[in-house]
Amino acid sequence: MTSINKLTSKNVYIIFACAVAIRLFYVLIAGTHEPLVTDAKDYDNLGVQLSQWKGYVDSLGKPTAFRPPVYPLFLGVIYYVFGHNLIIVQLIQSLLGAGICLLVYFIAMIVSDRKVAGISAYVCCFYPPLVINTLEILSELLFTFFMLSGIWIILGKNRLINYILSGLLFGLALLTRPFIIFFFPLLAFWIVIKNKGNKGNAFKKVIIFFVTLLFVLVPWTLRNYYQLHSFIPLSNHGGLTLYNSYVVPDAGLSFNSLQGVGNEYYEIQDETGENRYLVKKTIEYIKANPINVVKITIKKVLLLFYPFDGYWYSISFGSKFNVFWGLVFCFSVIGFIVNLAKRNMDKNLIYLLLASFLINTIVFYGSPRFRLPMDPLLIYFASSGFLYLYQNGNIVIISFLFLVNGGLFVLFRYFSFQKLFEHLSIWMLST
Repeated sequence: MTSINKLTSKNVYIIFACAVAIRLFYVLIAGTHEPLVTDAKDYDNLGVQLSQWKGYVDSLGKPTAFRPPVYPLFLGVIYYVFGHNLIIVQLIQSLLGAGICLLVYFIAMIVSDRKVAGISAYVCCFYPPLVINTLEILSELLFTFFMLSGIWIILGKNRLINYILSGLLFGLALLTRPFIIFFFPLLAFWIVIKNKGNKGNAFKKVIIFFVTLLFVLVPWTLRNYYQLHSFIPLSNHGGLTLYNSYVVPDAGLSFNSLQGVGNEYYEIQDETGENRYLVKKTIEYIKANPINVVKITIKKVLLLFYPFDGYWYSISFGSKFNVFWGLVFCFSVIGFIVNLAKRNMDKNLIYLLLASFLINTIVFYGSPRFRLPMDPLLIYFASSGFLYLYQNGNIVIISFLFLVNGGLFVLFRYFSFQKLFEHLSIWMLST
């Protein structure tokens, strides 16, 4: 047992060192101070205002709850200590990214075995979408760290302290990216089933978890009520996101626009009113266009798994086809199937978490960017699927999957398939 523990500790150090080295190297060669745009610009501005003790205010100095607060607070602390330096943010995010690799290792050790855990962690170390995200002034990386930390803690020992700590971590995750809210009813169900031998104890753990979660939300909610005179437990961004998930702008799905809102919207004087108005307009649209909503929902789900994300950012060495995601997706499907026969309560929680991402996509919208928090868990399933094929001598299937993905990479990199890509993008993003 001692030798096994030493081996595990050695793996942890190597994984962390490898992940940090790769990310620090990438930051040093590609880190930038280029002007930020859209979401990144908003987060950066909020962080600057907080670092200067001006409060949680927009660029005009008005109190806002348009963005959830944790990532701007993260930026604000860094800017206060080190000044407005994006390289410092990226360096600190390198450590968070390395932490994600470790968390995948710890989670896989609980739900599977050391071999799968090791492969999963090392793939996460080198997986380009996770490495590239180190540079982004966006909330996905911090959210993923909190989310995986919460999963790891709650999968640990079945003690009350684990539910308290997990509630705190998931509360921070919720105030980083609110769409994880769909996971909590599923988590409550899982806690009850896991502790079904003692129903009283099960409900006690559920209550403790949610009380702790609410404890994290209360200060932000009270601040919003005081500053904006409204009950806003999460953010005022949901209305715009929901609206453009159904009333699709000309730019397509995954883009935000106020196209078609009408003049009434522009007469509203506060962002909370604007948020509620957009929710109301979305509900009206859904009721009036049920057939179109079904079509859009199908496209949203497809878009979540869309491998041609060169539309958003080049991530595959000039090819519109993201070969890294293609390989992870193919092997993760096999891993899903293999693991269905070997499910346990701990592994069921991973399935429920991924199911909550799918629910979020159906309700709001999918985007290649929004699957990033799923990637570490899908890499676990992909590693499991690859190992299953390898151990059972299915080298032909492994080779075929590599050849297909490699072939698509080459076709969309070196040959005239731009027109096909454009048609795919137009069909995928439009209604």
